[in-house]
Amino acid sequence: MLTATPVAFPSPAAAFAILRASGGVDDPLIGAETTRLGATAPADATAGWRELDRYLVSPPQSYVAAFGHPRATTFLSERIDPGLARFNPVYGSDYSSWKLKEGE
Repeated sequence: MLTATPVAFPSPAAAFAILRASGGVDDPLIGAETTRLGATAPADATAGWRELDRYLVSPPQSYVAAFGHPRATTFLSERIDPGLARFNPVYGSDYSSWKLKEGE
């Protein structure tokens, strides 16, 4: 589910509840583990949530796909200060941030 504003989940149980309520996942294991881990102290349930997340995204079920930002490179002249060059994963290089090194 994509939203216009970021949603803060106080616990993984809330994220799994939304996933199940949206109608996308109806797996008895996920339901049982969500209930069990939700009743467990957060510090004690970390490994369980990690395993449940791995189950959710791994074959053969692969209910959701994990995604991230691809890595990209920016080639700069020796005259450009690389410490000031910014890169945005959506828009690419921010050319307005490119500045010449001192003395150039």
